[in-house]
Amino acid sequence: MRRPLRRVPTGRKPAPGAPTPPPAAPAAGAAPAPAPAPAPARPPAPPPPSKEGLTLSEWTDVIQKHPDFAGAYAERGQLLYKTGRIDNALYDFNQALKLDPNNFKALFWRGWLQLARRKPHEAAADLQRAAAIEPKSAEAAYGAGLALSRAGDPNTALSQLDQAITRHPGHVKALGLRGRLLVARGDFDAALTDLAKAIEADPRDPATRTARGRASLARGNFGRALEDFAVALEADPKFAEAYAARGVVALRKKEYEAALADAGRARELDAQVPLDPRFAEAFVDRARRRLAGADPGGVAADYELAWSLDSGAVDPALFAEALRRRARASAAAGKVDEAVRDFDRALEIRPSLATDPAHLEALLGRGLKRLKDGATDNALADLDRALAIQPGVRVDPSFAQAYGARGLARLKKGDVDGGLEDLGKAIALSPGEASWRITRARARLASDKPLAAAEDAEALAVGTVAVPPELTAIFIRRAAARLEQGDLDGAIADFRRAEGTHPEVLRDPSYAAALRDRADLRRREGRTLEALEDLDRMLSLDPGTELSPRWALALLERAARRNSAKQVDAALADLDRAILLDPRLASAWAARGSIKEARMDYADAREDLRKALELDPALEKQLKPVLAKLDKLLA
Repeated sequence: MRRPLRRVPTGRKPAPGAPTPPPAAPAAGAAPAPAPAPAPARPPAPPPPSKEGLTLSEWTDVIQKHPDFAGAYAERGQLLYKTGRIDNALYDFNQALKLDPNNFKALFWRGWLQLARRKPHEAAADLQRAAAIEPKSAEAAYGAGLALSRAGDPNTALSQLDQAITRHPGHVKALGLRGRLLVARGDFDAALTDLAKAIEADPRDPATRTARGRASLARGNFGRALEDFAVALEADPKFAEAYAARGVVALRKKEYEAALADAGRARELDAQVPLDPRFAEAFVDRARRRLAGADPGGVAADYELAWSLDSGAVDPALFAEALRRRARASAAAGKVDEAVRDFDRALEIRPSLATDPAHLEALLGRGLKRLKDGATDNALADLDRALAIQPGVRVDPSFAQAYGARGLARLKKGDVDGGLEDLGKAIALSPGEASWRITRARARLASDKPLAAAEDAEALAVGTVAVPPELTAIFIRRAAARLEQGDLDGAIADFRRAEGTHPEVLRDPSYAAALRDRADLRRREGRTLEALEDLDRMLSLDPGTELSPRWALALLERAARRNSAKQVDAALADLDRAILLDPRLASAWAARGSIKEARMDYADAREDLRKALELDPALEKQLKPVLAKLDKLLA
């Protein structure tokens, strides 16, 4: 014989505002319950619980004895839900539905639980199934309508509410919700009928009163609307929707200050409360009145709100200018994020606006701020925008490291052009950072840009950094290219840069030939000393080169300069070579004889001077007194 169920307390409910008790451990062998979801600010109230049944522990005993009894899980889940143990309740409902997919109680209570977890789509699915399983349950149909309305499906929600009211014509909450949805749809006559019935049963429900006030306002009955709004706010002074609705009455009466006061209070209580688009005219009116004052933030904020409600009510030019004024004020206060956002918005609204210098500064400021915060890509995005506005703008060197890092990253990803561009910017900001030049030179070389790579290697060679051998080899290639173009100076410079790391270039005949050709060119141009420097260098590379006698005069000229500078040995060496090239150059013999006479090498001096006089008798007047002196000394 079946034991009758005992009537026992189901446990005291937590007081309003008290913390939710921790979830009870699930039955032995049960899977861990999912993490609890945050409870909504205004959770839906399920229908009154039944006072008959077993306690939690007794239902647990039943489940242990009959683990396949779906109804036991549903009953225990209901008790867990009512005592605030949401995740354990969800586990029980899921278990019940695994055993019996059509268990009404498990579907019904899981639907309400999902609403409490702010999952209206899941809630609607469960409650619609529950309402279909139990055709007499008005609560299931009402719950489905509530969930669907929160899920943004008012048409299906109305269908479910129709079912709820058909099942229970006096269902106050279903009547109120259907009335509110009908108001939103603009069906005011039907809405007023439902709302009147709901108010008759519950005169102080703020949501229902506010909805009826909106319907009355839409019908032109301002007085009735204000009465309902007053009752709603008396019942709940923090009901934001009532303030937002009452503000529309003030708007219709052109009482903008009162309208904005109500709108402000509504948004203060609930930032997401919807405002009637007609509030735009009130915000525009206040913005215009604020223009004369020193409150750019307030003006822009009013235009911003108005634009969000009804962009057609706002003059784009005035709005854009208000944003620019607020942006300048933000920039002056160091609020670069706010400044950039407002400048960008102003240009978005009016693309024809000229770029504001403060916009440029704000972008650079925000870029530096982002750089310090480690947001490198965002920082460089700001800098790139600034450079696009004004290419010659002065950039903080701090950005160099960021460009260099991004350039390296791009090269690793195979973005050669992007990497080279970034490295170029890094080098321009910090020319002394050799690693970037080396990296760029290697990348240029790898991408078959040897001449560009040589430019980097050349810059490195000027400094104190050791140029990697593979880069100095580029100079040899560029030298050959320059020779083909007739650029002797450039070719010789490249050959000389390569000497330290690639000594084989000293045996390159084209190097010596380039020196010889430039020496000849310089000699013809009268650049004697420079010509002889090239000649000396050429002879050190190719000592066997035969020289033209024309070089004798150049050597004679340099000898004279060296002698004047007291570089006697060097002067004599030049004269020796000159005489070797042109033995009939009397002036060379005479010059060498004079230097030797001064060194008291009298015999050698007399011999050179006699040879000069023999070659050029015209020198007799100049040399005869010296020779006479030497003859006397050597007698």
